Amino acid sequence: MKMKNVLGVLLSVVMITGLLTGCGDSQTVESTSQEQKSSSQVETQSSASSEEVQDEVKEPAHIVVAMYNPAVLPLNDQMEEYINNLDCMKEANLTVDIISFTYNDYYQKIELGLAAGDQYDLVYAPQTYYTLYSSNGVLADISELLTTKYTTLYDMIPDVFWNGLTIDGKIYGVPTLKEYAAQWGIIVSNKLLEDTGIKAEDITDWKSAYDLLVAAGANGRNGLHLNSTSDYSQLFMYDKYVSISGAAAVEIGNESAGVVNKFESDYYKEMVYYQRELYEAGAIHPEVMENVTFDQETEKLYGARPISYTPFAEAGILNGEATYIPMTSIRTDTSVTRGSIWGVTNRCENKDAAVAFLELWNTVPEIKNTFAYGLEGISYNLVDGKVKRTDDYRNWWRAQNWQTGNMFISYLETSEPDGKYEAYEEWCAQTTASAILGFSFDATNVSAQVAACNAVIKEYSPALFIGVIEKDQIESYLATFNEQLYASGLQDIIDEMNAQLDVWFANQK
Repeated sequence: MKMKNVLGVLLSVVMITGLLTGCGDSQTVESTSQEQKSSSQVETQSSASSEEVQDEVKEPAHIVVAMYNPAVLPLNDQMEEYINNLDCMKEANLTVDIISFTYNDYYQKIELGLAAGDQYDLVYAPQTYYTLYSSNGVLADISELLTTKYTTLYDMIPDVFWNGLTIDGKIYGVPTLKEYAAQWGIIVSNKLLEDTGIKAEDITDWKSAYDLLVAAGANGRNGLHLNSTSDYSQLFMYDKYVSISGAAAVEIGNESAGVVNKFESDYYKEMVYYQRELYEAGAIHPEVMENVTFDQETEKLYGARPISYTPFAEAGILNGEATYIPMTSIRTDTSVTRGSIWGVTNRCENKDAAVAFLELWNTVPEIKNTFAYGLEGISYNLVDGKVKRTDDYRNWWRAQNWQTGNMFISYLETSEPDGKYEAYEEWCAQTTASAILGFSFDATNVSAQVAACNAVIKEYSPALFIGVIEKDQIESYLATFNEQLYASGLQDIIDEMNAQLDVWFANQK
């Protein structure tokens, strides 16, 4: 698999920026060019893209973006005005209209609106929504536009993303360019490591962490921070199985054998007994089943906490007082590549213009930063070239950087280190792509069974990982767990998944 160097791609465009016209607010070009472009990567893209896109969209086009926000906030109109006054937008004959829906009702509003004939040209469709909307006709196939016309956008995004987004040879959206690898591990207090003399580098997996985890729960320490509503089994299952949906997974290295129920494997049973040993040894907080939570801002971490890790994921919490210890390999699965996607709807009357705007959004820092942070002086201010949100920013704009296009051209926040994006690049260079990267399970035919099985997993799995089930009850508890899964339709899910996986493997040859 070709793994493009993201920063290399960004930097390569820098070489041609001197030959092209910049993209800025036509009324404040000078100040924008000084304030909005804080790095060589940020200076890169805007001029190159505006030159290319203006040749692609000859007629005026209006694009409606349906934003995915925690709340409907009043900054939309001012953001539209700012973006529409950028030179690159005028050169491309593009204007944008921003409509916001809240997290809670976003997809209901989108689906009802499209059914009623409303114009939503660009919609947020990550994870299962990407699979659903590509199969039911909500999203348009934009493969040809990406690969033949808007190649700046296509080429800047690593192949691993496109491999993850391709369904039956077609691409239905543009992913946020960000970190694209995942790993499981634990955050451990430096004081704990110092007190015990245990070296972080000596711990390589969940089993080798036994002494450290037991020490985490001794002498008044907080133990392993868990809660009874989460499933942390990826800490020891991640390198054994690629989970597709709930209990259904494929074994790593034996993917062609098809889908299995990972919860009835001998490997899972062995780890459940290991978790009970940890619990009995005091490694896990005894009140975990009462949903004890730990406020990391007010209570110092003096134990360990499991996380799904990416670089700087815990930067705001650790403050140099804890160490991350990896427990698994670094891998790129389909779900990682589909974490944040913007797609063009089939309702869109000018799909060419919509992809043209996606290219600008992902290559022009002024547009990207506006969607991520709102407007300078209202929802954020710049401090030494970094974003500091205003005290009342939640009243204006609350989007997330990782959900709103190419992170590599965005401002950093004041809480983020200067080398964040370089660290992402180094991190992603270590990843291994899953053997079933790009496989999409369409659960339409078994949606009721999936919902029922997920409810069973939520009920049974956390207690097994936490270790609160007595050793002499584990066998019967596991048996009941799996019986309930199959009674809820797990075999239907496995059969449907295997049928789809067989077709997918055949199409890869």
